[in-house]
Amino acid sequence: MDVRAGCERTHLEDVLLTKELGGYRDYCKQTKFRLVPRLW
Repeated sequence: MDVRAGCERTHLEDVLLTKELGGYRDYCKQTKFRLVPRLW
């Protein structure tokens, strides 16, 4: 998978989870780096 495509997919998943999963926004606030520790 192309790195750019992977980044786009991850972004779209975050958007979807924010809309559809109740506590995801709070999780994001508490968990600064969700994909790569200290980077992203």
